[in-house]
Amino acid sequence: MNVFISFAKEDKSKVSRLEEIVRHSGGRGWQFVYDLYGARDWATEIQYKIDQCEVFLFVITNNSLQSEWCLKELQHAALSQKPIVTVVFISDIIIPHPLKTIQYVLFDETPESGAKLARALIDPRPLPRDKIPSTWQRLGGGPIGVRMTQHNAVHDIPIPRLKRELTDMEKEDFLHEAIQEIRAYFSRALKYFEDSDSRVKSKIRDESNTDFRCQVYIDGNLFKSCRIRISNDLGLSGIAYSAARGNMARYDMGGVNALLQASILDGNPALEFVMDFMTSSGSRICSVAEASERLWRAYTEDFAHYNSRWQ
Repeated sequence: MNVFISFAKEDKSKVSRLEEIVRHSGGRGWQFVYDLYGARDWATEIQYKIDQCEVFLFVITNNSLQSEWCLKELQHAALSQKPIVTVVFISDIIIPHPLKTIQYVLFDETPESGAKLARALIDPRPLPRDKIPSTWQRLGGGPIGVRMTQHNAVHDIPIPRLKRELTDMEKEDFLHEAIQEIRAYFSRALKYFEDSDSRVKSKIRDESNTDFRCQVYIDGNLFKSCRIRISNDLGLSGIAYSAARGNMARYDMGGVNALLQASILDGNPALEFVMDFMTSSGSRICSVAEASERLWRAYTEDFAHYNSRWQ
């Protein structure tokens, strides 16, 4: 097994002892290579050796954590998805993120710790891609998926990943749950609204379990109404919002002010404003709670504009 050892030159004597003990403890044909080079280009040689290794062994010391080249080697190995094992010589050293997420071995220069390291080298794992900082670079420049050389292994070739899509059943189930959550938000908001002024009364009128109207009255006269429903307006399935002032609301004639579709946010179902005539903002994905608040604000923000009694 070809193992590349990355270490600071100040720790060379410790690393020599490490190699010696592992060779005697592991019972395998370990082939250790280092970041040592002759007349060939430094960066090219190191890159080649890391690309060819089967395991990248990173020695964590205060010296290596302050070494620019050790960190460059680590970044290249991580971005190349090389299996990584870390060795710690000092028990109280702080292992930096993201190395604390992978296996490490505390090495105290005893045969027992050598045997532990030998076992760790048998089945190591690469650093998960989602743990690799976006600022890390390969040797020679370029983040993951940008630089390819003749030494790249198959697993280094960047493969596009399909985004998770909701099935039709998931969309329908989610939209039914979402509209009930929006209705509950409007119900709570209307109660606080009524409590703020005795002249204000409100009604939520359910047309069905996927269609309701929210109406605000001032001194018994209808001031503004909105309808929120699951619909297929304009060929897009989602939650439609329509609003009108006074008794002029005629929702059967169209007039959709906003349309939200089922989407994905952080791997979970969410709502996306695919159409929003109330504001000039573009498409936006948000949680159901955020969508509820946004619809409520749209419903109430123009009260003062249309009626001087509102502040």
